[in-house]
Amino acid sequence: MCVGENNALHTIAYLNAQLQSLWGISSECVESRGTNMKPEPTHRYSFALAEWHFGRHRPDLQASVEDMMFHARFDAPRLDFLCNHEALFKINIADGHFNLDYSSASDESMANREQNRVITPSSTFTFRVPFQVTGIKGRDLKIGNGETTVGMVVLDLRSATLNKVEPELGSGRQAIETYLQNYLSLLQSAGHHVLFSLPNFGENTDAASRPHGPYLDFSQIAYKLLGLEDVHNVSIQHINRYLSVAWLNALILANKQPLNHPAVSLAEYRSTWAPQDDDLYFSINFGAPYVDALCNDEILIYLVLDDVRFYETGDFDTRAPFKAYSNWKIAVLMNLIHEEEGDGNIKRCRLDLASALFMPQFSEFDGRRFDDGEEDARYMNHMIDFISGEYLNFLENGQHHVIYHHDARSPGSSTIYDQVKHHEDLGLVDEIEWPSSKANEAHDLTDSKATVWNDIAQHSDMCGYDQITALSQLSINRQFRSAWSEQQSITSMTADKMLTRWGYQDRFAAIFEPLTIRLRPDGRAIVFINLVEGFLKPLENSLPNADHEKYAFTGWQVAFAVDLKMRDHVALSDASPEWLERFAQSAAHKQHGSNPDTKFEHLCLDFDRVEFLHEASRFEGLFTPTSSRSMNKVLAVVTYLRDRYLKRFAQLGHHVLYTIPVWKSRTAAPPYGLTSVAFQVHSNTTGSASNLPAAQQSQTSSPVIIFLGMCGGRSLPTSALQLSTDWVAHAGRFWTHGTGGISSAVFLRERLLPLLSAVNAVTTVVPASSTIERDGKWELELNSWAKDAQRTSRNCPFSHVPASNEEGALRYQWDHQEEFNYDQQGNPTASGVRSVSSTSIDYHLSSSTYFLQVAR
Repeated sequence: MCVGENNALHTIAYLNAQLQSLWGISSECVESRGTNMKPEPTHRYSFALAEWHFGRHRPDLQASVEDMMFHARFDAPRLDFLCNHEALFKINIADGHFNLDYSSASDESMANREQNRVITPSSTFTFRVPFQVTGIKGRDLKIGNGETTVGMVVLDLRSATLNKVEPELGSGRQAIETYLQNYLSLLQSAGHHVLFSLPNFGENTDAASRPHGPYLDFSQIAYKLLGLEDVHNVSIQHINRYLSVAWLNALILANKQPLNHPAVSLAEYRSTWAPQDDDLYFSINFGAPYVDALCNDEILIYLVLDDVRFYETGDFDTRAPFKAYSNWKIAVLMNLIHEEEGDGNIKRCRLDLASALFMPQFSEFDGRRFDDGEEDARYMNHMIDFISGEYLNFLENGQHHVIYHHDARSPGSSTIYDQVKHHEDLGLVDEIEWPSSKANEAHDLTDSKATVWNDIAQHSDMCGYDQITALSQLSINRQFRSAWSEQQSITSMTADKMLTRWGYQDRFAAIFEPLTIRLRPDGRAIVFINLVEGFLKPLENSLPNADHEKYAFTGWQVAFAVDLKMRDHVALSDASPEWLERFAQSAAHKQHGSNPDTKFEHLCLDFDRVEFLHEASRFEGLFTPTSSRSMNKVLAVVTYLRDRYLKRFAQLGHHVLYTIPVWKSRTAAPPYGLTSVAFQVHSNTTGSASNLPAAQQSQTSSPVIIFLGMCGGRSLPTSALQLSTDWVAHAGRFWTHGTGGISSAVFLRERLLPLLSAVNAVTTVVPASSTIERDGKWELELNSWAKDAQRTSRNCPFSHVPASNEEGALRYQWDHQEEFNYDQQGNPTASGVRSVSSTSIDYHLSSSTYFLQVAR
């Protein structure tokens, strides 16, 4: 062995030599003790490496090796190593058979010979086997003066998994795998899972620094990848898509941040870093990184260097590079750290940067070789040292060492990898009756609209707000579809048709389907731009390049996360004349536009902060999502849509979702007029499904935007509205577009009851306070409250009856009673005592909250 060097190859040869020797001993035992029948139990361990019988013989003269459920004669097994955690254990079968009835097979089973199948001679079965390197320490003067260690490699054969069969089996793979699992368990019981590592008994042995023998790193000499599909139950494909999204976001951010900023280091980097005072100025344009797995715990990350340029000075913008390379791929091996939190809802994979190891056998340098005497070797070595060293610090500072993160409870989770349909179901109908979910369970029962509205009224809580208006996600998307359909019928070439088709110079053009939005629980909205077909010119270094050929695409869907904001009408200063003219024709403007005491508040999609969501987008035809060329096309469409299309979209007012008139002062406002307004987003969708288009979500509750308003100059409550009911009525295929709720304080006590008090005034009977004598008779004079000279200026208000609430109803009462006793004496014809009593009672029964249904 070579002192100070990696002795992994020497160790592998030493381990296989032991297996060869042990197999030779086992073969001699079979030759001397074997009878071609199942051996006595005392010999089963000594025979195991050379021959194995599994099953039970028939009695007496009928006994045959064919009675066995499994029988094989073996050549010597061999070991190879994938990494520092797993080995490949190769079982070589010279000849044998297995029985197809493996499910109930045991060592006491007797085979149905008709179910036996011959194993192809010289077949090899390769198993992945976990292993550990350990040792036994001790002191013995016969060996040496100090402490010595006997190094050992311990295989966990009982945890082995079948990886490869050569030649491939036509059938029966599961059966033979089951038998060989039993065989491996036998080998472990026989002690063949423990092999000695290289001896280390010299005088200069340093047992403290090398407790298990000479330096070994099996990962460093790895030469094959098994194409593992997941690590720790996390898909490699999902990890690579996560990295692609991170790289693309870094590339987008590179237009706004310095190129040596950690956040953009995954996409671009400029540096004067150099080892040993050897100043070298260089810039790197990275492609999307991707990973492959050696095993569950060791990951190869491929850092793709699309362009590497070396400069004589730090002037990267005006000076030409003196050396340039392209299409480099540097492979770095690192340990994988898998973490789970929050009862398993949060899964995270991150790289242990301290374990980074450059792997030349998996790296590519566009055909160039490492020759120390060549100039290219200097720059390659320089770049290797940087990438596998200092650069990793930048990745960690930018949090790019986290290669996978998924929080199932979060709406922003980055793990939506199933491509989704881009339409919302707009085929919902407005009907009088429809079956509800409860009705389905109760068999043939139906609910009417009145039942649903009654349920909303019973459970709703205004939480102190005067008015609540719920705008459903469905309504917004139908409005976009309606506007899209309207533009479809326009024949004028100069009119606004950007909802249906749009282009930017000769670099991008597309035909659109209706735009859709998805409301998220975090208060943001996802805008899905649906492209039927079109073309684009890819970008180079994040900039348009006229030399690129046009790339045609079909069926793309591009998703952006945006904020929702309320904006004053005056603040929309960049609105186009076309939108201002269109808004002047709206019902809101016609009713309130000429009133100097009102203003308009618009709920808008805010395109000032746009976040591209790769995981919620779909790019048909780009079959290599991790390749730089594919991602450059993605970057191009994102850039054209984000920087050009959405800005024009907003200028034409298509980003305005809803408009509310607000009174500027409480004195000028009617009792029901809003003087302040805010909004909340409510969506029951959680986790990754929140990034899906609406048709993909569970429709148990429609996402809604809820507008919260106060009247009379009252301040908005400090607490948020707690969702007490579905503010959008729905069941089956029936959905309302929205709901308006008015509190009893505004509608009843400030509006309806004052109006009804006028009815009280004209229906309340009031007797005169004195009697009138006519022709010797007394006459009673009655009047209504409204016509009584002393009362006509006074109101007849309702009073709440506190103990009368039944099923959410409120009872109000007007109760007026008058009684007079009149005593007149002296006049013989009119003397006497008269009594007059008058009682008027009016009732009003009302709900605590009033609703307006908005449906088509």
